[in-house]
Amino acid sequence: MYKRLWSTILLSLLLMSYVGIITHSQLVISKKWVWNSFFKEIPVDFTIYKDSIFIVALKASSQGVVIYRISMNGDMVWRNTWSPSGNVSVYPLGIHVVGNKIVIPVLYNDRHNIVILSYSLDGMLIESKRIALRPIIWVYDVEFYIDGSIILVGTRYVIGKRLEFYVSRLNSSSFSFYWEKTWGDIDIDYLVNGIVSRDGLIYVWGNSSTLGSTLACIDGTGELLWSTSIGDSSIVSMKVASGRIILLTRNDTSYMLVKIPFIAPKNISKEPIDVTGFSNVQLHDVYVDDDILLIAGSSYNNRTGSIDAFIPVYVEKRLDKIIWSSTNGTDGFLKVNMINNTIFGLGFYDTRIFLAAYSLGFEKGVVIEPAWYAVLIIGIVILISVFYIHRKRLGRSTETVKE
Repeated sequence: MYKRLWSTILLSLLLMSYVGIITHSQLVISKKWVWNSFFKEIPVDFTIYKDSIFIVALKASSQGVVIYRISMNGDMVWRNTWSPSGNVSVYPLGIHVVGNKIVIPVLYNDRHNIVILSYSLDGMLIESKRIALRPIIWVYDVEFYIDGSIILVGTRYVIGKRLEFYVSRLNSSSFSFYWEKTWGDIDIDYLVNGIVSRDGLIYVWGNSSTLGSTLACIDGTGELLWSTSIGDSSIVSMKVASGRIILLTRNDTSYMLVKIPFIAPKNISKEPIDVTGFSNVQLHDVYVDDDILLIAGSSYNNRTGSIDAFIPVYVEKRLDKIIWSSTNGTDGFLKVNMINNTIFGLGFYDTRIFLAAYSLGFEKGVVIEPAWYAVLIIGIVILISVFYIHRKRLGRSTETVKE
């Protein structure tokens, strides 16, 4: 009787533990579509707004900018180009949605001349306005504040002080300065990128010859709230999400994910990114959403024997899936984003642009590793069984003595 009872309990507990194992969710990724550009253009950036993806690219001649609007089904809605008159080199710094317009800041021949292009959602050029700065100011990035005003990020040359960090805010109509902010020691300090958060804070990052990679936060009035050094690693990409700043950094051939909370910017946590088993890895962009981490890049693909675009997908810090997109040539993802459980990757192959979309979902399935609670339950059952057997033997020994 007791043997049957304990066998039943043991079997039930084991089944309970394994039910917990087999009902774990697994990440499922399926390709929706891949859109290819057959023009010789260099992809720079993309953004998603309402029901469309907007791409900005550079002509191979570096003398023109190309803008695309792509539907969520991968169909091209329109394609437009902008080229200045004369033999002028240009470079688009990004693509933004400001109000109900598509806005593209473009370097015009050098880093102290900028053209702001504004397009309607239908692809019509609304205006192109040029900002002529003093030659001592070199701009590396242009962002837009929550009211549409312009944020310039870069460096300023000072005689005897060399280069110092530079950020400014301009009126979007008159291009007059609201403020300019500089800081730094007698050093080579320059900022290369920035992000404006929803609450109006401006996060900028760059490099210093003495401090290494540096991250700073400035409010809308130009006050420097804090600045912190990241160390020797170079910053590859930056995102603002879930009350913290996420940095993708690189040191030699290793990559690190750096997390900095808003409320305590000195409490920096660093997590190495597992790229074990990959070779010739280049990572370019990062996207974070709760426990899901997406990284855009390229790696040698053993299956195709070439350098292919890939997006490693990490769930709870563990590599879960790998999205590969391979062509007959060298290709790689430069940017990654996710909207409504659809992953979008912007990349290049040879001298062409490709944009890929993948559906992300979860389904029930068997997880290879047993859950920790399953192991714990099995261990408890074994201990109880050992205790019961020992007690039963002890009882038998007592009965023998009584006889």
